[in-house]
Amino acid sequence: MVIDEVQKVPDILSVAHSLIEEKRGIQFILTGSSTRKLRRVGVDLLAGRALLKHMPPFFAAELGNGFNLQEALDLGLLPLVRGADSPQETLKTYVGMYLKEEVQAEGLVRQVGDFARFLEVISFSYAAELVLSNISRECNISRKTIENYVHILQDLLLGYTLSVFTKTDSRSCIRRISLPAFKSLGRCADRTL
Repeated sequence: MVIDEVQKVPDILSVAHSLIEEKRGIQFILTGSSTRKLRRVGVDLLAGRALLKHMPPFFAAELGNGFNLQEALDLGLLPLVRGADSPQETLKTYVGMYLKEEVQAEGLVRQVGDFARFLEVISFSYAAELVLSNISRECNISRKTIENYVHILQDLLLGYTLSVFTKTDSRSCIRRISLPAFKSLGRCADRTL
């Protein structure tokens, strides 16, 4: 049984849990785009009964000869955008709708304009050292707010940070941000609002 966007009807997780416990032989594939919504309503997250898998955008190797570096840099590698008749327009619409539905409507940020500016600035930090104070200064937003914005990206499954460890104790841990779904979206985020 496949259920898409499970966060829109979080109570379905309790039903899935019951059916799993009854051992009826039903296999579930539950997809979603916001763990924040599920945590907020306090539903059963099926801990110990489900495997968590992440579905990143396309990789160059998957596309083979269809991979175009310039196109990937300009538009990213989201399947929705890549398969669209008008990729640039689809990307702008996706950003606008996502910011409106997932961020503004949920009240995750007070100033959507600040969040859009943050997206633009952080998009230049893709796979690079994440220095929150520099991003804060560039956006003219407090460091604590920037930290909250990074958590929002993680909760919405739009990005994640990687901690890089070194062999010596003298070096501090470096965090790197990966925004697979939003790599190129930041540049057009402020234009859609």
